[in-house]
Amino acid sequence: MLLIVNVVYSFARVNLNEEPISDLRLADEYRNFIYDIIPEANVPFMLASPLIINSQDTVLFDFSNAFCTPSYMQVPVKFNSDDSIYALDFALKFDPGVFTYISIVNHKPYISYSANYNSTDSTLRFTSFSFQPMDNNTDLISIRFSLPVSQIDYAQFDSVYTLLNGDICSSKAIESIPPPVIAVGGPTTIVPGDSLSLSLTPVAGLSYLWSNGETDSIIYVNSPGLYFVNTFFPNGCNAITYIQIFPPAPLPIELINFESKSNESEIKISWTTASELNNDYFILERSVDGHSWRDIALIDGAGNSTSYIDYSYFDQTPESGINYYRLLQIDFDGQSSYSNVITAYSKLVEVNSIPYFIYPNPSLSRNVFVRCVDDQIELLKQIRVFDGYGKLVLNVSIHQTDNLCAGSGLRLNFAEETKGGTYLIVFLGDSVIYSQKLVLF
Repeated sequence: MLLIVNVVYSFARVNLNEEPISDLRLADEYRNFIYDIIPEANVPFMLASPLIINSQDTVLFDFSNAFCTPSYMQVPVKFNSDDSIYALDFALKFDPGVFTYISIVNHKPYISYSANYNSTDSTLRFTSFSFQPMDNNTDLISIRFSLPVSQIDYAQFDSVYTLLNGDICSSKAIESIPPPVIAVGGPTTIVPGDSLSLSLTPVAGLSYLWSNGETDSIIYVNSPGLYFVNTFFPNGCNAITYIQIFPPAPLPIELINFESKSNESEIKISWTTASELNNDYFILERSVDGHSWRDIALIDGAGNSTSYIDYSYFDQTPESGINYYRLLQIDFDGQSSYSNVITAYSKLVEVNSIPYFIYPNPSLSRNVFVRCVDDQIELLKQIRVFDGYGKLVLNVSIHQTDNLCAGSGLRLNFAEETKGGTYLIVFLGDSVIYSQKLVLF
């Protein structure tokens, strides 16, 4: 019997070294060889009905029960099967630049095995057999790997190939507690001198050490850089989680003013930049309601500049009433950004048009003003505001001292809790009635 064992062991070892275990021929040759040289009647694992190995039979790499020393990490291997198992084989392919194979630890004296690491294809090949059924769901062997700066996990194996009784089976990792995810208290950019929080959700039994030496579950950083937290597990292993905090991207332009001025027949839009970076051009957009925009001009940018540059455009065809303007800035690489929105009022009022205007309209705030278009108008007596259901929500009496044609005009004192929606503004005089819609957001 010893001779048979040595012959089988030698066959497995030679083929393991010379044939890639990913080649299915090895499994077939190994199984057929055993059946050929050992009479079925004399060997207990040669059953009358052949054993069927399928995907339900699994080789398990138990990272949850691995342990680490300063020089290596030891990972137990076992299987789970409803069949009697006499042979276990596997191949593990991994990057030797990250960790390397050291040795096999055999936990069961009845198991004969051979293991070989082939540097040509970076694969560890293991084959084993026994003349008695191997213990199910019990650690049979352990693999020792050199320990990198962080513990090894199953995902670091490029490929895993497993067999039981010479037939292909499934493989699975029993994972350990995953390392924490670092949560950033804002965007992953920071201006030097500002403060940004980095935090994790602690797990009982684990300890943590941040790259700045702190051990709390939250730290605060004030400069860009690569930060990490080292998680220490009870089994002596550790895992490192990294987070990169970047400096803010330089702004394409530094816009120091953007303003409008109404003349008799046109509106002048002007703006000034203090610096520009990769600035290709500006598009000036106009809107009559603050929602729907259209392009009215394209103005070339300066590209790169660190000096003040003044720009202007005359809108000679403004809409009657309030006009909204904004700038769209385009980089050479196609990236874009919008400016704030400004407004200007055009005095090109048509005959029989409303001699009063409301601004801003639409409005995000509840600070809404009414102003006259022309000083020579009939004095108003009241301004009434109705909601979409026809309910009166505001009633303003106009007195002789109220000057609707000076400064900002008259403020309509909407309550802060006034709901967004469309409102009807009614202007009442001695002999005239005007109405206009107001949109609040």
